[in-house]
Amino acid sequence: MKAICIHSECKWKITACKRQRDTAFQIRKYIPTHNCKEWHYDNRKITSSFIARKYLTEIKSNRAWSLVDFRDRVNVDLRAHVTLSQAKRAKMLVNALIDGDSKDQYKMMWDYCIEIDRTNPGSTIHMKFTKNDIPNKPYRFRRIYICFAACKLAFKIQMLSIGSMTKNLANGKGLISLQMPSVIFY
Repeated sequence: MKAICIHSECKWKITACKRQRDTAFQIRKYIPTHNCKEWHYDNRKITSSFIARKYLTEIKSNRAWSLVDFRDRVNVDLRAHVTLSQAKRAKMLVNALIDGDSKDQYKMMWDYCIEIDRTNPGSTIHMKFTKNDIPNKPYRFRRIYICFAACKLAFKIQMLSIGSMTKNLANGKGLISLQMPSVIFY
């Protein structure tokens, strides 16, 4: 196999052959210097997923990298034309790899609620869902309410001490009737 630059005056060349014992290629001759300065704009192999894999560590270390600056850097590094939408998709793919997909995050909510119920018996957990816009799809997560058992107990003790204090101030007569709130706001 032989690959050369498309410009006739350029000396870049690589020659390789397939090895007999395995599927690898062995490079026979390689001239790495490009004399031509023209960019090859039409490269269909440069996709957003390729860009995401290539620039994963750089995007991870610089999450505030602007889209235009990122696209310009990719254009210069790869010597190819990368559109703004390709750069945007590449950054979205990298962010999804770093942070995880939001759907996967919401799936973990069930495990979290089960773990709270297991480790904090008596806790109150309410999850609210809405119907999905797409038919035959599961409900979508809307919000969650969690009240740990220790917080409930502390609130009850505090309310009892406030109630007994007002009773003592009124010479044994209860002036205020306090009740535990039973309404859960969504």
